[in-house]
Amino acid sequence: MASHARSVPFVRLVPSSRWSRFGLGLLVATKLGDVLTTLVGLRFVGAHEANPVAARAIDAVGLFPAIVALTFVTVALVAGVTEGAASVLAVRFDVDVWTLGAVRFVGYVVPSLVYVGVVTHNVVVLAGASGH
Repeated sequence: MASHARSVPFVRLVPSSRWSRFGLGLLVATKLGDVLTTLVGLRFVGAHEANPVAARAIDAVGLFPAIVALTFVTVALVAGVTEGAASVLAVRFDVDVWTLGAVRFVGYVVPSLVYVGVVTHNVVVLAGASGH
């Protein structure tokens, strides 16, 4: 795989794969589910934010700016770490394409599954609040 890398001064970039595009799309979709259910719960149902970092950010700058900023930072960090790990493995260790796919699968799918759990929790909270 390293032979397919492009050279940039002091950096070698590994081309993205279908896993990169799929994984990033999955992460964005599940994170948007979290954003939407969180916004509905906090804005319309009177729920409270369980994540202490998010709660502090909301108190500091407001609901919408905090949620947008935290979402951007989260997606950027996950993508950066995942693609960075794939690049390091490809360039330094010359791993095969299957290993890079596995790194990208784990890097994107595991956080996405966490967000599926968060969305499920949020939906249960919203359903319970609407039943009262």
